[in-house]
Amino acid sequence: PEQSQQTHELSHVQDIQKGLQQSVQALN
Repeated sequence: PEQSQQTHELSHVQDIQKGLQQSVQALN
């Protein structure tokens, strides 16, 4: 369960990073 939790959090962080990149591109 612990490893699964880490993987879930990692994918969530990646989603946030994608959202930030899209926001930056929209501003530019």
